[in-house]
Amino acid sequence: GRMQLLQSLAARRALKLPEDVARYLLERTPRHPKDLVDTVARLDQASLAEKRRLTIPFVRDSLGLG
Repeated sequence: GRMQLLQSLAARRALKLPEDVARYLLERTPRHPKDLVDTVARLDQASLAEKRRLTIPFVRDSLGLG
């Protein structure tokens, strides 16, 4: 359910969210739907600003999960 929600939220923003990155997010971020929406929004902004795709290192650095 939450994996599909994450991928759906990313797709609405035209983001490609690989399954391994989605799994990484679900293991390390709050799993409440509102938090997932906020996380995808933050990643979308960071991805656009830095013109980078979503990878685990990029997500880790963007969200300060290191």
